[in-house]
Amino acid sequence: MQKNNFQYILYLLVILTVFSCVGEGGSFFKPKRISPPSLEDRVGSSRAEDLGRASWQQPTFIVSKLGDLEGKTVADIGSGTGYFTFHLAHLSKRVIAIDIDEEMLAYIDTYKSDKPNIETRLAEPNNPMINTGEIDKALIVNTIGYIEDLQGYLRTLRAGIVKGGTLVISDFKAPDIHVPTPSQENIVSVKSLEKDLLDAGYIDISIDDTTLQYQYVVTAKVPD
Repeated sequence: MQKNNFQYILYLLVILTVFSCVGEGGSFFKPKRISPPSLEDRVGSSRAEDLGRASWQQPTFIVSKLGDLEGKTVADIGSGTGYFTFHLAHLSKRVIAIDIDEEMLAYIDTYKSDKPNIETRLAEPNNPMINTGEIDKALIVNTIGYIEDLQGYLRTLRAGIVKGGTLVISDFKAPDIHVPTPSQENIVSVKSLEKDLLDAGYIDISIDDTTLQYQYVVTAKVPD
């Protein structure tokens, strides 16, 4: 009899544990978005994957969405180890590599000696730390999934872009085993992004979710 009581109590504890993980609407609690990959992970993988990455990332195509960069100041937000920063440095007057990780920026500083037009800048998770009207264009690649308040972030960023300026965002459509995609909790759907951009005050939003196999590219404008 005592054994049966113990089994019954154990059964109730298991049931209570399961239901404690279920939130409103009957879905299991989803953890907060995880932090971006560490410097060791990103540097170690980038050295081996840069050539392969070019084939699916198509950086030239993504950068072309920014338009003419001659004489322009561009922010590479979520720059990481500078994959796009160095692409942009060849085409623009000034590039601000922005990241929340000092080690990432230090890595760029190490290799930018022949690119004096690159500036690194430490940002905050909820603020890119760009002065009002400081940049002409902004590029965000593989980063929006790690921003907690994306709409608020985009609104803050808008103030840093000149009137009529351009924002280009490229991110993953879905997790995929063939490329280093984040987990589902760090995937932002293109429809959700479009809504956040509109609510943050951007206009002329253009979506390309067919050219790249694994990613979409969204272009938006700051009103004049």
